[in-house]
Amino acid sequence: MVNWTRDQKMAYYFWLDGLILTHWAEYLDLQMYGNRNSKEVENKLKLIDYYQAIQDGLGEEFSWSELHDWYKSKHGQAPPFIRFWKDLFSF
Repeated sequence: MVNWTRDQKMAYYFWLDGLILTHWAEYLDLQMYGNRNSKEVENKLKLIDYYQAIQDGLGEEFSWSELHDWYKSKHGQAPPFIRFWKDLFSF
């Protein structure tokens, strides 16, 4: 990622964001319908933490506003993590 442009880094940031949200959904399914103490559940959390650490490091270069504006300019809507939180809470 050293030679990546800011645009490429932001695209990767949001790819990771989608991946993390997908894994969280799978984790919640496992919690609801699977064995809550299974190795699979434990490994799912480790995988989420792994991708989250990469995203956190990458995100240090950007402000929330910059990330939001970039995503909205590319996709015409708020980023997935904002839409997720708006579904859960009223802003």
